[in-house]
Amino acid sequence: LKPLRDNLKLLDQFIRDTTHELNTPVATILTNIELLSRLPIEPKVQTKIDRIKVGALTVSNIYDDLVFLLLNHQTSVQNENLLLKSIIFERLGYFDILFRAKSLRVVYEPRNEFEVVMDRKKLIRLIDNILSNAIKYTQVATTITIILRNNRLSIADEGEGMTQEEIGKIFERYTRFNASQGGFGLGYNIIYNIAKEYNIAITINSKVGEGTCVALDF
Repeated sequence: LKPLRDNLKLLDQFIRDTTHELNTPVATILTNIELLSRLPIEPKVQTKIDRIKVGALTVSNIYDDLVFLLLNHQTSVQNENLLLKSIIFERLGYFDILFRAKSLRVVYEPRNEFEVVMDRKKLIRLIDNILSNAIKYTQVATTITIILRNNRLSIADEGEGMTQEEIGKIFERYTRFNASQGGFGLGYNIIYNIAKEYNIAITINSKVGEGTCVALDF
């Protein structure tokens, strides 16, 4: 097992180094994009800026996952009462440009309101990773459906789906089933660890060629 341990150690060190190098350039890009958005800009130029923002937000989301992975056990937990409905609205606004980039239709049905007692940053990582995967693996011009009902949050896409074998491995760190989609294979592992910490039950229903639905029971 020593070669395997050595390789995992090298991979962890690579992630640490990558995280350190990503922080400043990503923050600089996003800050300047926000400044540009306040200026009168021609539509053609705005389209190019939107493409830059899509790329920057994607990298920013990866950065947040890496920071969570590296620092989760070193930061104090600050649990508070959070309205899940409001947090989801906020995150949909954050991902709006990514939805538009793939011409995705988002259906959000908050059928009831309830509070969860969680660390705000961890709740955001939980929701962001599910949404990010839904965006990444769904088809262009399809629908993402988000339903909030009876203490359950479900997010369903119309993407490529997974086999039962893949679902069984999905929570393992560095697991990726589609190399062309990028990323480090950390998203579902982060989802699993946060859900485990707060006793949130995860249900994944998926069918190849039809899509995936991830449900969280708080």
